[in-house]
Order: sequence, then C-alpha cells, then structure tokens
Amino acid sequence: MDRAAVVGLSQGGAMTLATALDHPDRVERLVAIAPGGTLSFPPVYHQLLWLVSRSRLLNSTLPGMMVGNRKRTEAFVRTALFAGPAPDQDEVVDEVLAEMDAHGAGSSDWQNASIGPWRMNVDLRPRLGEIRCPALFIQGDKDAGVKPATTVAAARSVPGARWELLAGQGHWVNRQSPRTVNRLVRDFLAEREA
Repeated sequence: MDRAAVVGLSQGGAMTLATALDHPDRVERLVAIAPGGTLSFPPVYHQLLWLVSRSRLLNSTLPGMMVGNRKRTEAFVRTALFAGPAPDQDEVVDEVLAEMDAHGAGSSDWQNASIGPWRMNVDLRPRLGEIRCPALFIQGDKDAGVKPATTVAAARSVPGARWELLAGQGHWVNRQSPRTVNRLVRDFLAEREA
C-alpha cells in the first residue's frame, strides 16, 4: 500500500498529524479527533505537569488511588472522558477498571515523554501549515483534556482543513456518539473516491 487515510484519537490524533507531516507522500487524508500534540500549558502549570510525568508516585500510584474503585472510576469516565452519559458507559467503566487492574492507572509513556521541563516535547503546531492532504478535525465541545479552542486553532492552521465541533460531547466522542463520529469519518473518507 503506497498511500492511506489515517484516523486517530487523542495521542493517536497526534500520531496522525505527525505521520502527515513526516510522510506527506503516504497520507491521502487524515482525521484527527481531539488530537494531542497541539497543547501548551501556562509556565507554572507546565512545570508541575513535567514533575508529575517524572514521578511514578504522582503519575501512577496516586491516580490509581484516586480512581481505584468503581464509583470513582465512573465519575472519572463521566467527567474526563465523556461529558455526561454514553450509550455504553458501563462497558467503558468495566474496560477502564480491567486496564487499571492489568497495567495500573496514570498517564502513558507517550504522555510523559511529550512533556519537557520548559516546553512540550511533542508540539506539532509550528508545522501544521505544512500538511497538504485533506484533513478533518473532530472535537467534543465539553472535552476536559483537549480544549475545543485548541483543536479549532490546529484545524485553522492546516490549509483547507474542516472541523466538526460536537455539542455536549467530551474527549471520547467516538464512544459517546459512535454513529455521528462514524458517519463523519466515513463520509469524509469516501470523498476521496468521488
């Protein structure tokens, strides 16, 4: 396969954008859903995030204690991943609990490595204008992790990009409104055949 359409959510959204930047000849179209790699934080808050990312106690042990039971995990899912209920919320809570049992809680290695002491190590914003393939950005307007304004600014930096802001949706828009997101992605990807 010489070229492909790429779709990614959050960290996967950052990887989607990075792939389009680093391998423009291989990416036919891209869909970035609440993409990472487009974030920045105020100085003191940034340094605190960096310290958290470097401390196993702060980035793994304490988060596990904070969401270590079903009730607290439900609250985390409802506020951090969704903006209210999702059609399969009980399933998602079960999946999060199973993942925490298997691998612990906390930020991923990618998230930890993306934060440098003074700036983000993964900051794709300066290069977004280099993307030349058709691009669609999808974002929940109630996302607590990737603010809607951040995604809209990223989309505006990509020539010809479109964005869809989904009302009442959180970070996992694909789980909260699978039919809507699947339709948006399917229709966008089908345009290449037209």
